[in-house]
Amino acid sequence: NHIGKTLSEWDTRFIPKVISLMKDSSYLRVLGGRPLLYVFGAIDAGYFGNKNGITEANELQKFKEAITRLRTAGNQSGLNPYIVWMYTNENTTRQELGLDALGGYTMSSHTTVHNQPYNNLLSDNVSRWATLESSGAPYIPTLNVGWDYRPKLARARNSGMLGATYLPATTQELENAFRTLISYVENHKATIPSQTALIYAWNEYAEGGWLSPMWQGGNERLDTLRLVRNNPIPVPPSITPINRPDIIQLRL
Repeated sequence: NHIGKTLSEWDTRFIPKVISLMKDSSYLRVLGGRPLLYVFGAIDAGYFGNKNGITEANELQKFKEAITRLRTAGNQSGLNPYIVWMYTNENTTRQELGLDALGGYTMSSHTTVHNQPYNNLLSDNVSRWATLESSGAPYIPTLNVGWDYRPKLARARNSGMLGATYLPATTQELENAFRTLISYVENHKATIPSQTALIYAWNEYAEGGWLSPMWQGGNERLDTLRLVRNNPIPVPPSITPINRPDIIQLRL
C-alpha cells in the first residue's frame, strides 16, 4: 500500500519490485514453492472508495485488474504467487479478486475493556480462527503476541483507534500460545493448505506486539519460539474460544 497507487505505477514500480523479491532464494514459499504475498491496506491505495469497505464496483474492478497483472507477471516468471487477502470477514471480495486465502493483520477484540490478561487475547485469536474455519475458505491464522495501541493515541490521526488492550504476555503464556498456534495449523490441513501462520508482530512496538529483541528481555521471545519449534508436544494446554459477537476485524 506504499507504492503503485495507480495501474500505471503498479506496472512500473510495484510489480517489478515484488517479482524481484519473490525470485530471491530467501523469500518465504508455501505449497511446494509458491511465493507468499499478503495484501493489506489496499483500501488505502486508491483502488477502493473509502476506508469503510468497497463501495464502488469500478474501484473493485481496478484492483482486480491490478491483481491479475501481478499474477500474470508472476506466472511468466514461473512463480505462481499465493496471495492472501488480509480481511477476515471479506471472503466474497477475496473470491471476486481471485485471491488464494483469507487472513488478518491482527485478530484482537473490538471491546473497550483495557488491561485484560494475555490469555484473553489468545482466546480471541482462537475464536477468529474458528470463524475463518467455518467460512470454508482457505485461510492463514494470525497469532497476536500482544495488543495495546494506546501509545499511538498521542497522535491526532490515531485518535479514532479503539478496542480492547491486553497486558504483556509472560514467557510461559507465549510458549503456550505458540504451541496452540502450531498444533492448530497442523490439525487443519484442509483449510490451511499453506501450512503457515502469521505472528503479530515483529516490531509493532506502539501497538503492543513484538518478537524482536528488546533492551529488556533480550531475545526472550525469539528464544521461546525457537524452543517450541525444536521441542514440539502433541497437544498444548486447552484454550477455550471466547464466543462474543463484538469480535470483528479492526482496520487501522
